[in-house]
Order: sequence, then structure tokens, then C-alpha cells
Amino acid sequence: MLTLLVIVGLAAALAVALAGCTFYNRKFETTVPPTADYELHVIQVDDFGSFWSVPDAQQTLNRIAELAKSQNTYVFLFIHGWHHNAAASDENFTDFQTKLKDISARLQRPAFTGIRIDLSGTASFRVVGVYVGWRGRSLPGWLNYGTMWWRKAAAERVGDGDVREFILQLQRLYLRTNSIRNRGPSPPKQHFMGLVTVGHSFGGQVLLTAVAEGLEVELAERARTLSDAIHGDTIVPGTRTLEHVPIDGFGDVNILVNPATEAYQYARIDDLVKKLRYPPCQLPQLVVFSADIDRPRQFFFPIARGLTRAFRPGFQKHSIQGALWGTALGEWPLQQTHDLKRAAAQASSLTDADYQTALGRAKIQAWDFSGSTVFNEVALIPLRSQAERIANNPVAVVSTHDNLIKGHNGIFGPEFWGFVVDYVTFLEGKRMLWRQEWLASGSPSARAWSTEG
Repeated sequence: MLTLLVIVGLAAALAVALAGCTFYNRKFETTVPPTADYELHVIQVDDFGSFWSVPDAQQTLNRIAELAKSQNTYVFLFIHGWHHNAAASDENFTDFQTKLKDISARLQRPAFTGIRIDLSGTASFRVVGVYVGWRGRSLPGWLNYGTMWWRKAAAERVGDGDVREFILQLQRLYLRTNSIRNRGPSPPKQHFMGLVTVGHSFGGQVLLTAVAEGLEVELAERARTLSDAIHGDTIVPGTRTLEHVPIDGFGDVNILVNPATEAYQYARIDDLVKKLRYPPCQLPQLVVFSADIDRPRQFFFPIARGLTRAFRPGFQKHSIQGALWGTALGEWPLQQTHDLKRAAAQASSLTDADYQTALGRAKIQAWDFSGSTVFNEVALIPLRSQAERIANNPVAVVSTHDNLIKGHNGIFGPEFWGFVVDYVTFLEGKRMLWRQEWLASGSPSARAWSTEG
């Protein structure tokens, strides 16, 4: 037994020593020539969250600003997770390019062309991908599995570092481009900018760290009472405050896939969002997808959190504080809002044909993306009854089933992304239709749709 403990101790010491070495601790020379479908920019940060190249990041922002002045622009930002980096051969890097092509093809369909012409006067658009690379892989081969603790700490530093500033600059571009400066019966045509972010695993930690504050501020400004998330108090539906102006945190929507972060970090948002009711124009702001077979987050994540407990303050008694700290976001039952399952032979909730008629467009405008929604024979199903759930909820924590997400790393499956691509593009369609109405009517709207200048 003593011998085994010595071996384990030496192995742990070796892992610690190696984790501090220079494996993969560099800027990867990764360039992707623009294609007709999209262009891809790569920005990279080190273990302290600092850009390897500030000019690369600034050139990316400048390019997006330039495009947004001349045509409709859709920006999709992806932050990879554990075991990955910005190497040209990295599986996440190549898969992300495939999905950009799929999204571009979807947006080229006549239905989206028509709404773009109505809104901006031009059908032209550009899809821009931003791949955020960091040192998710820090050791070769199986040794990398021993780096969970250090990579999570690195992800937290990355989320608090230069990536956060980059994301805030993206938000500034988004707000300025979508600012409604003139309203009335015949408003001038204006270009539209879409902004969608996706973070996987520890990349989800990075993204949540970067964008959660904006959403939390929006919610806290509207809620009449303080959050009491750690005591798990039940909020009575009848006491929720009705909001007429939608919550608008960061960009169009932020998606976390198998995020390697604590449920505790999301608890305040979860509590605040339940204190309000939302108008039909409210769109999802934060959507969390978690595989029901994600063993690393279900088993190893709580163990890792438990091993660090001795180095943290004690938890309050008679609260769920400790449980939230030791559970990965997406795995705590009281935070879960939806299931995602196969729905063979079920028709999609919204189709391209809906853009062709006034009745169909009204349907898209009124669609509750937090309600039952089917795309490409995959169904998003609320876990609570119509009376209990929050309509037009700006957040969703979704448990995926039927192997739609294959464990922790299999996030780019065709069925899952077949749903996500349609979900996101129709969400963009709803946003554009509401924008068109507000341009014409001058009705009050959210920051991203009505900010002046």
C-alpha cells in the first residue's frame, strides 16, 4: 500500500512538473485563406490570458468593423476546450471550419436573402469565424489527462484576460452596427450584424467568465429582490416582474457545450432569471448543452472539486453551496430546463416557407425559442409544464440524449449541429424581423437594437 502511495505521489509530482514545461506553450502559425463561404481569423492567448500577438487580434476587429460598414455580417466565435489548441491539424479547428461552411450555406437560402434585402437593402453578407486558441493541451498523449486542475485554472485566467477585452470590443462593434439611428415610416436601410459565441469544455469556462457579467447586470437591474441562489428558495411564479424591454446581455446568443465550470458560477443568473417574466420579443441569451453521457464532467469533475475543497473556505451549513460548487454546470437538476432528443418524423417548428408570407413572418416573430422546438428531427423539450415554465426565457440549461453529443468531446455531430444551425439562424431571423418593425414604428427596444450611436 505504501509503495502504491509513493508511486501515485511521484506520478502527481511529475505531472505538476511537466505541466509547467513548455509543451505546446507557443503561438501556432495557423492561417486560413478566405473562401467564398466564410473567412476565419485565429487569435491566440498564453496561460496568463495575454495575446501572443496583439496585432492579430486588432486586425481581426478591424476587419469585422470594415465588413460591417459595407454589408451584413455574421460573426461566429468559438473557444475550444481541454485537449485542444490552435494547431492547423487540431480536430476542433477543422470541424469549426466545416460548421462555418454549413452556416454560410444556410444563410444563402432565398428565405434569408429576402429578409436581408427588406432590412438592409442588400442580400450580400459575410460569415466571419473567430477561433480562440489557448493552451488546452499542455502535455502529450495520455499525460494530458492529468492536467485537469491546472487547465481549469488557466481557463479562468484566459476568461479574465485579453479574451475578455476582445469580446467586449466585439460587443461594441455589434452595438454600433445595429444602432437604430433613424426611425419612422420610411427609415433608411441599415446593415445588420449578428454575433454568436460558442465555448466547449474549459472553453465554456472562458466564455462564461467573459460574458456572464453583462447578462447578470441586465437581470439584476430588473429584479426587485436580491438573489438567494445557495439556499434553493422557490420563487412563486405569480410574483415575477413582467419586463416589456427584453434582456440583452452579449451579442445574439452565447452557447456553452459541456462546460467545465461549476454550477455555482451560474447560480446567481439562474436565480435572477426566475424573478422576471419576458416579452415575446425576448430571445435566448445563454444556452447550455450538456451530454447525458459526459463522464468526465459527471464523475471526474466532482472529484477534482473535492480535492481542492481543503484549500477553500468552508461552505454555509443548510445550503446547497457545496453541492453547486462540486457539480458541473448542466448537471444540477434544479438548474436544468430542457431535454434535447431525437424526434423522428416530426416536422420542423419553423421553415423557410414561413418567411414568404405575412402570417409566417408573424409566426417567427412570436416564436418562443425556450418552448418546444423541433429542427431537423431533433426536439428541444421543456422539462416543466406550461404553467410552471418561464415563457421566452433568456436562458436554457439543456440535457442532450440519444448520443446527439457523443460524450465530452464529440460535440460536432451532424444531428446536434443540424439542430443548432437552424436554431441559431431562425433566432437571427426573429431578431431581424423585430428590428425591421422597430425601425418602422420607433417602439422602444433593447440596447442592441436601439442604442443611439
